[in-house]
Amino acid sequence: MDASSVVVQSGGHGAMRLVLNRPKTLNALSLDIINQLTLHLQEAAVNSNVKLVLIESSSPKAFCAGGDIRALYEQGRATYPEEFFGREFFLNHLTHVFPKPYISIQDGIVMGGGVGISVHGAYRVVTDKTVWSMPETGIGFIPDVGSSYFLSRLRGGLGLYLGLTGARLTGADCLYCGLATHLVPREVVDQLKTELCSAQLGNDAATVVNTVETIMGRYSRSIGTCMLERSMEDIDRIFLNASSVEDVFQRLAAAEGVWAADTLKVLLARCPLSLKVTFRMLTVGSSSTLSRALRNEFSVVCNFMHLQETNFYEGVRAVVVDKDQKPQWNPRRVQDVSDDLVNRFLATRPSSSLANL
Repeated sequence: MDASSVVVQSGGHGAMRLVLNRPKTLNALSLDIINQLTLHLQEAAVNSNVKLVLIESSSPKAFCAGGDIRALYEQGRATYPEEFFGREFFLNHLTHVFPKPYISIQDGIVMGGGVGISVHGAYRVVTDKTVWSMPETGIGFIPDVGSSYFLSRLRGGLGLYLGLTGARLTGADCLYCGLATHLVPREVVDQLKTELCSAQLGNDAATVVNTVETIMGRYSRSIGTCMLERSMEDIDRIFLNASSVEDVFQRLAAAEGVWAADTLKVLLARCPLSLKVTFRMLTVGSSSTLSRALRNEFSVVCNFMHLQETNFYEGVRAVVVDKDQKPQWNPRRVQDVSDDLVNRFLATRPSSSLANL
């Protein structure tokens, strides 16, 4: 275990700081980091001296750019995916049920697995430099880490739009749609962290929460009108109540304007199989609990690792390994992705790590 990849710091009055420290990889989540974070959170949950947990990055460039995709690419045909995703999704759920204030400082890039260790927590701080995305359909994969739960609960057609396109959001966008709870300018983030870690937090849970929320409120800023808000009418017109991915494509093709044309161009470049499976996942996710969503997603992501028809390895080859940006998807068109094929990727696989969530 490489302890230097997660630096643990203790504040003087009950704050535990977990600092992601793999800047060269943009803090890509390895299995080792996932296990370290899980262990620290489990210990913090039962340690009466710990009043809050703050998770952050040592680098201003990225909070966490996602899971270690290259490791999955190299080891995905073996049993590594079951261990990796089982442990990762267990951690995602742990942040959701953590009994003390869990505060993520999402400065810089926040993608994929980075979303998973932040979006389920009680306090989700973004900055004016945040770049948020779930871009998995672009590498022949699906939005995971509980996406079928949290994206499906966003307003209007937004969740489907984000899940299918992988669109990037600013910090203001995240606050607008509820993915974040606070927007704090980067230039005062260090002051916020210092005050949270030096404050007299109190001994009872209610006092701790009240102190945290008072401090957060002093640094949080309003957003005015953000880019996402200005696009919501277009997003809802295309994605709200769409009956299928094909329906989305037809609506975009019939719509006028630059936004529709650009969005259609984006979707045409995404993996057709990933789009169809993602649509199904988000459709059922709105009525699911987080624990059930994570168990369902575990099955799907493992199927994307192991089934012969997967496009994951081709997508990672094109985007991450060879970087030619020319994935050869199979099937090549969404209309050629059969319901039978989608059902195969939705088939259940058991997970011992998630059985008791």
